[in-house]
Amino acid sequence: MISDSNTRALATRNSEPGTSALNSLVIEHLRRNANSRSYWDTFAPHRRRVTELLLADRPRSGGRLAVLGAGNCNDLELDQLATAFDEVHLFDLDGAALADAVARQLVPQSDMFRLHGGVDVTGIVDELARCCADEPPQESGALNRLIASATSGGPALGGPFDVVVSACLLTQLIDTVRLAIGDRHPRLVDFVLAVRDRHLRLLAELLAPGGRGVLVTDIVSSDTCPELMTLDESDLLVRLRQWVARGNFFTGANPFVLAARFGQDDWLKENVTDVRLDQPWIWQIGPRAYVVCAITFTRGPLVA
Repeated sequence: MISDSNTRALATRNSEPGTSALNSLVIEHLRRNANSRSYWDTFAPHRRRVTELLLADRPRSGGRLAVLGAGNCNDLELDQLATAFDEVHLFDLDGAALADAVARQLVPQSDMFRLHGGVDVTGIVDELARCCADEPPQESGALNRLIASATSGGPALGGPFDVVVSACLLTQLIDTVRLAIGDRHPRLVDFVLAVRDRHLRLLAELLAPGGRGVLVTDIVSSDTCPELMTLDESDLLVRLRQWVARGNFFTGANPFVLAARFGQDDWLKENVTDVRLDQPWIWQIGPRAYVVCAITFTRGPLVA
């Protein structure tokens, strides 16, 4: 549990204009940011991979970058991004973490950064927390309304952008649903898939034609795959296929299914091209390791 003093501190951190009202789901997000803030050094290989993805194959020199779920920015080399882009937009529920990150990395081109704190990219965190404050609703109408909100919700984030990245945010969004309604809720999978598909479409919607989307997501952790702590990355793709075949992955984060969704969802199929699943890598966060992969794609010409 979070102590009263920490809760007050988190409330202060989350008090920017436009910030979601403080609730248990927001508090948990802020707590996780606070716990991982000091892992800058252990993030180095992961940070290098993510930054390289954002700098590679950009549509043009300069342009605008949007990072969804930027948090502490431990997975971003902000100085390199500031040199490569005209504007870097950082979005997260935790506005104070964003400000701390830019200050901590001592970015000389800090005027190029646009910080967007208090942003819930799903648009449902407040409603979800209210509905599940006492007990997750079992009645189908309430759940249907929540799932419908997840399918079509989300704030206006500006744009268009030349590059958009979801920085290991997808599993956080999914976990928010799990925390709210519980692991055993009969509609959990329906809810998770609605959040997942909406997130994929959001990434594409934010892109200018020809822009590049990057979905970086964690897939499985050393909690269920302890060999990750010592595994050579050259064996990782083979082992990942084995784990996925056995169902050992985070719900909603099967990378092969995620890549396939771009060719299955009607809107994505019409608006996205050049979908590619990159080689996975290992991400060390304190005492745990995670398998991470990236799916990249290009926004095609605008289609109504």
